[in-house]
Amino acid sequence: MLQTSFQKSTRIKQSITVPLQFPKHRNSRPFAQRTRLLLLPPATPRPQLPFLYAPSRGSYTLNGKFQLSRLISTETQRTIRDTTYGGIKVYLVLTFATVCLFSVVVGVSQERLERTYPTPDGWRFFTRWAYRVAAALEDDEGKGSPPDWPQVGPAWRECLNRLEEIGKTDGQGLERMNASLELEDVPLWDATKKSEDWRRGYFEVVMGCGRAAEHLQGWFKDETRPGSRPVPADVIVGPSNLDPRPLPPEQGPAPREEHCKPVMEAPDVFYHRIINSKGFSRRQRLQAILALADFLDYQGNQWDAERYYRDGLDLASSAFSEPEKMVDRNLGVIKGEASAVSDNVLLASTALAVHYARNADTTQALPIFLSALRAIRECNSLRDSAVLALDSASTIPVKPRSWVDNMIDLVKDRPYPPPPPSGDEPLRASSESCLEATLLAYVGEILFATSKTNHDRVSGIAWTKDAADLAESKAGQISREQARNERLGSPQQRFLASRSHNDIEACQQCLETALTNLQTMLSQMTQKEVEPASQRESQTRSWFSWLSGNSRSEISPERWEEELADVNVRLEKFREERIHQMMTGQAGGGRAGLPRLR
Repeated sequence: MLQTSFQKSTRIKQSITVPLQFPKHRNSRPFAQRTRLLLLPPATPRPQLPFLYAPSRGSYTLNGKFQLSRLISTETQRTIRDTTYGGIKVYLVLTFATVCLFSVVVGVSQERLERTYPTPDGWRFFTRWAYRVAAALEDDEGKGSPPDWPQVGPAWRECLNRLEEIGKTDGQGLERMNASLELEDVPLWDATKKSEDWRRGYFEVVMGCGRAAEHLQGWFKDETRPGSRPVPADVIVGPSNLDPRPLPPEQGPAPREEHCKPVMEAPDVFYHRIINSKGFSRRQRLQAILALADFLDYQGNQWDAERYYRDGLDLASSAFSEPEKMVDRNLGVIKGEASAVSDNVLLASTALAVHYARNADTTQALPIFLSALRAIRECNSLRDSAVLALDSASTIPVKPRSWVDNMIDLVKDRPYPPPPPSGDEPLRASSESCLEATLLAYVGEILFATSKTNHDRVSGIAWTKDAADLAESKAGQISREQARNERLGSPQQRFLASRSHNDIEACQQCLETALTNLQTMLSQMTQKEVEPASQRESQTRSWFSWLSGNSRSEISPERWEEELADVNVRLEKFREERIHQMMTGQAGGGRAGLPRLR
């Protein structure tokens, strides 16, 4: 008993001496049998809740963390992670593939444009890009619509600004020249230190700017909206236009007059860059002079236009030691020997004759046309030295190119085309017949328009018919030569093919004009009554009959109707072939050709 009481006292003493301790926290029992390794538990253990306990709103204040953690397992987390990484990889691969495909498409298109519109090697990358874009925008071949000049003009201007950046790669070596008071607004340059290819490319850019400026006279751009499309003057709101024409809704509000300035300078600002700058050939300066004269003639400034035409004729004849023996300065008639007639002289004299014909001065235009035609017919046996070499080389049988050569040619850079003839040599053989057809069409139109008798009208029809036949035969001949040169594919043959393309365009334009004129002439002849026999017998033979052939004044109206039907069929067939060529991208859709008389 004493032992029992001793044990009790000992336990009481121990309980008194041992410090008080909080009861240990007991882990709550999970509701499921799944281990904690397969769950994403919250920071606090799961509470013990009574049966059908309604949770408080505080459970949803942690952005759904408590509920989301109950639903996402480690397997679901791994699936989401793998899916996300896979989607990112697919997105990056598709983006990279799209960029590569886009780069390939742009590169191929630019390479095609480079082969169509070659650029000098000394230009920078973006300058060459700007030139190709501007040339492609202006070229209306295969489009079926005229160029969009509000886009073409700024494109040419951007390329010109890059070339005239003094101190940069493209403009390095250019020196500013002092201009006279008349040309103080025209930047003149000394380009003698630049290469020949650079000057030829610069000439093409300046002429492109001049053509765009001719079509954009009276167009303005809003300086407050960079990148906006140029608009004509009749849509600008201002004191000078009280009733503006509304703009399309997609172009936004109409610009105000105080915020606008011309989109391009005057055309003479660009043409004088070539005429009065140093480093350009006689042919290039002549083309700039004639382009400026044509623009002034179109504007109605006949006196200044004739002055520039005569300046061009003086420039062309200045290549000879005795120019007064070549051309009559007062009349513009070619009087030199046939062996000395050059392309430049023929071009300048013909342009002067066209100027006279447009302004109804046929008495001065007709002698010039006849003198040019006589010089061409007397030069038929002559050949330019360069053309002789190319013709002799083309007669040598050349092995056609294989597919390996064509594949190598796709990745190899083509050299810049060689310079064209200077124009001071005798007439080029490939252009003689087409130029002859052009002159025949001019003479036929003048004879028919100024005729007072039926016999003279018949003479005009004969001249025009000869022009159509000659242009058609020459176009077919050049087409066959072009197909052969393209098939052979050598650099020399490609150069010949490019020259043939321009000749085909000129011949086809001349053919279309001659057929159209012939259709109009025959239509008028069918409407006229047959002249009395006494009047036909009293007619004298025209002095033009030495080139026009026998008289055809005895043709009946039924015969005119038959010829008119044949011309209509011929013209319709030609236009169908022309449309097919334009759609397929073949030769024959260019801008060069025979200007119409007014």
